Amino acid sequence: MYPMNLGYQMDITFYMVLFVGAFFVVIGNYLPKARQNYTIGIRIPWTLANEENWNRTHHLAGILYMLLGMYTIMRRFIHLPDSPAIIGIAILLVIIVSAGYSYYLHVKKNL
Repeated sequence: MYPMNLGYQMDITFYMVLFVGAFFVVIGNYLPKARQNYTIGIRIPWTLANEENWNRTHHLAGILYMLLGMYTIMRRFIHLPDSPAIIGIAILLVIIVSAGYSYYLHVKKNL
């Protein structure tokens, strides 16, 4: 805000997209380190029921979130058009793949 008030022209969306991408990278780095709990992480019944499921699901989700963050940042530097729908679909895909993997591990263990 200060540079804009001093008369400098800035593209605020450029910095916001970088911030969101960096946020996803940080989340992806933190997820595999989170212990099983009811507050932080992918809290679905299958991950909460089994510690191995929790660890493997969060390892995969961490990788996916880091890739999502790098994708978000790289989109900005290669000047692809900004589309919230594309990022929204990518986020939804990461969530669905993580939950699906957790369910797959749950079914595989209970067979």
